[in-house]
Amino acid sequence: MNPIVRSGDNIRLGFEREVFEIEDKDGVILRFIMMLNGENTLEDLISKCDLSTREIMDGLEALDSIGVIEDFDASVEGLTLSELDRYRANLTFFSNFSDLKQGKYSYQSKLKQSKVVVLGLGGASLTAASLVGLGVGQVIGVDYDTVELSNLNRQFLYTEDSVGSFKSLETEKRLKQINKDIIVNVHNLKVTSPDDILDIISGSDLVINGIDSPGIVASRWVNAACVYHKVPIVQGGISNTKIIWETILPDCGCYDCFLIRSLRVDKHFEHQLRALYET
Repeated sequence: MNPIVRSGDNIRLGFEREVFEIEDKDGVILRFIMMLNGENTLEDLISKCDLSTREIMDGLEALDSIGVIEDFDASVEGLTLSELDRYRANLTFFSNFSDLKQGKYSYQSKLKQSKVVVLGLGGASLTAASLVGLGVGQVIGVDYDTVELSNLNRQFLYTEDSVGSFKSLETEKRLKQINKDIIVNVHNLKVTSPDDILDIISGSDLVINGIDSPGIVASRWVNAACVYHKVPIVQGGISNTKIIWETILPDCGCYDCFLIRSLRVDKHFEHQLRALYET
């Protein structure tokens, strides 16, 4: 679909999030925009366009302000030719957010330099696979359980041949098959306290918590470790009919803060906590 369309005396730019209309009766602006194809330098624009240097600069600034142009010559930020090909769809998506100051390659480079820890490789196993596929540079996994036949209706990283094997070992093998360029480390470990994961999450950019047992208590363990290291958490769970995802930024308020608030506003919440803690 062409993002540049003439409609009468106007040009329409964009087609997904927003559409911008520019009056262009004589076609000068359209010719200028069509020259912004990555093949012309600023000097080329000044010499070839029927616009003054000031008009060209104002035009570039205006197009940049609405997010429809980017610097074609922006550095590839240390990405290899293979990575540019592998992450071509990523880069197309990132171009929606790039401009003349920050190119699409910088977003992929940031992923490449990131470290993400995935706790619980059951429901979060596909999340780990997505991270590796997207090009996150280092993915760390933690689980202690084994694959069961009943897992296969939703945990698609595993196969029937995986049944009985440790999820940690199966996940590590599959993630490396998806993307051999990613650093993958998986720990066969049962989390029973914050101390169990302090070293694992040190230096990470994000923790994704998929540990569902013991309910609330396990989330508090993860929360304590992440607050200590000031690492953001994304955690989720599923009921019979709902999927829940929440983001926790320790600098702004943590999971325990949420629990304290719940105790204040829900008179029944204390009984739920006492039941979980068996007190």
